[in-house]
Parts: sequence; C-alpha cells; structure tokens
Amino acid sequence: MSNSITKALIRERLQYIYTQLLQGDFERNRIQSELHRLLEKSIELDLPLYQFEALKNLGVLHAILGELDQGLDYHLQAQTIAEKNDYISGIFNILNNLSNIYDRIGQPQKALQTIRQALEMAQTHPELKPHIILAGTNLGNLLCSQELYLEAETIFKYCMQVYHDLMINHRRDDIASRHLIAIYAGLAIIYTEQHSYRIAREYATLAESLLQNDTVFSRRLMAHLVKTRLAYYEPQSRTELQDQLSKVEQIIQQYAVLKGEIAHLLHREALYWRKRSKTELARHFAHQAKQIYETVNDQNNLMAIEALLEGLL
Repeated sequence: MSNSITKALIRERLQYIYTQLLQGDFERNRIQSELHRLLEKSIELDLPLYQFEALKNLGVLHAILGELDQGLDYHLQAQTIAEKNDYISGIFNILNNLSNIYDRIGQPQKALQTIRQALEMAQTHPELKPHIILAGTNLGNLLCSQELYLEAETIFKYCMQVYHDLMINHRRDDIASRHLIAIYAGLAIIYTEQHSYRIAREYATLAESLLQNDTVFSRRLMAHLVKTRLAYYEPQSRTELQDQLSKVEQIIQQYAVLKGEIAHLLHREALYWRKRSKTELARHFAHQAKQIYETVNDQNNLMAIEALLEGLL
C-alpha cells in the first residue's frame, strides 16, 4: 500500500474516532488500541500532524473518562508537536481542551487564562474566526461556573454577533445549531440568575429546540440543567422539575461511557445548589456525581464530593 493511501486512511480513521469520542459512541479498549496503532504508524511515516491528532484523541479519551492525569499528559505532548510545526488550529484545539482539564482538576484561574489565550488566538488568526464562538462559549461557561455573570453575558452576546457575521457574510452553515445551543443555554443561565425568568425560558426553549440535531452530550446536558434551574425557580407545572431531572438522568444513562465529563458537570451543579442552600437538589446531583467518581476511581474528586455530601447532612 502506497504512503499516500496509508496517510489518507490514517487521517480518515483519526477524524472518525474524534467524532465517536464527542458523541460518546465508542468502546474504550478498542478505540484506545487503534489510537496507539495510528500513533505508531504516524511516527513510522514521519507524519507529525497525524501524531498530533492521535495524541490529542488519546488525551480527549482519557479526559472524558475522568482519567485527567493521562488526559493532561497526552494533550501536553500534542501541544509540543503542534507548536514545533506551527500548527495554528492544533494549538487552538489543545488550549481549548486544556482549559476544560484545568477546570476539572481544580485550577479555575489557569482554566480561565488558557481559554482566554485560545480566544485571543481565534481573534488574531482569520482562519480561526469560526472558532471564536467555540472559545467564547467555553469562556462564558467558565465565567458562569465562577458566578461572574456580567462578564459572561458580554462574552455570550459577543459570540452571538460573531455568529451572525459568519452566517450572513460568510455562509458558514457548519457553525449553525451546535454553537447556538451553547450561546442560548449560557444566556438562559445568566437571565435566570438575574431573575429575568421569561427571557431565560425563551433562550432555554430555543436551546432545547435545537437538540434534535446535536449529538454532543455536554451541550445536551447543559440545556436540560438550565431548564432544571428554571423549573425550580419558576415552574410551569407541578411536574416540570421532576421531568427535567428525569431528562438529565436519561442523558447520564445514554452517555454513560463519558463518565468523567458528566461527573464534572453534575458536581458543578451540586455546588451551585449548595451555595443557594437548596439541600435536596444539591444532594441529588452530588449523589449522581459520587456514583460516577466511584466507578472511575477518581479519588480526588470523590473525596471532594463526599465532603460536600457530609456538609449537606
């Protein structure tokens, strides 16, 4: 088989695997073995950009499973290759992913610093302009998690402006609903905190209406978590809160392979409700996170969630 055909096959498999990882549609041992084979072949053929993709995918795999030390290590290896080869979009992707990992290992300021760096890259490199929205929405979500709602609102509205510019002037259909879900959900969170429940519900409903075309679990989960908040603060029916909690549970079961990332979002939600002295909801999400931390043997976060639960007694 010629090198050109081999290269095309490696590229195709790496792209396919990355899609599987984002959708939670994979079997861990099989995909991990294939990524190591692709990495070895990329090294053998001296294909640094494919080495980068293989290492990045391994980092994503370990991160979403909750194995954050390994995820961090693979991402840093990939970052070294990307920087050495001036792979601009690759550097951006690594910064974006590293921000998530830093947030999950308890380094929120480093997470903010890293995602701001990614956003600045997207703003200064024209070829990365569509990624402004990705970095911006991730920055907005981090700001919301730290309850910096005014700055988060500014970021989400900026993302909306960039989105409309790309759609109107550049016809970038590939950035449509998936980014709108994140923007709408983020604005719904902010307006909920501002007690502007009518506006918040409008944005939450818009986000939920786009979910049928989206398979990325984190956006699906986020859209229902914000509706859970609305259902608590301003329920439209007696059963709305329980309905939303049931939808969250369905997503947890549907994307069970993505244990680590799901646990992180549930843990964050438990902290949100604890700060508001809503013990029952805080305990509900904390128990869900604890069950997952136990299955992935994440001792650091398990200790943190157990301390949280003890404080809720």
